[in-house]
Amino acid sequence: MSEKPSNEFTDREKFLLSYYRDKELSSSPRLWLFDAAIVCVSLFMFISFLTNSEVPFAFVAYALVLGRLYYYTSESGRWTRDLQSIIAKYDGRIQELTKSVKEQRGSE
Repeated sequence: MSEKPSNEFTDREKFLLSYYRDKELSSSPRLWLFDAAIVCVSLFMFISFLTNSEVPFAFVAYALVLGRLYYYTSESGRWTRDLQSIIAKYDGRIQELTKSVKEQRGSE
């Protein structure tokens, strides 16, 4: 028999909730600017490779793009699991409250 999952949020879930509730924080251009900087540096390195025929420039450009891709891939898996857990906890709480309201209305 499986245990009923806890409705308590983990620290990471609390962080995600507070992050997305704060519009100024979650819509901050800092992350977009960081990604744009990665792309610009990567393009500069690739253009330097094309003009100078220096292979290390291409490796740096490739490493920057792969590093960012790896970060997004690994974090998106964690975010997906955390968000699924948050939604399940909210859904469970809604079901509890709905049942409670129905019971109260039935006893009146």
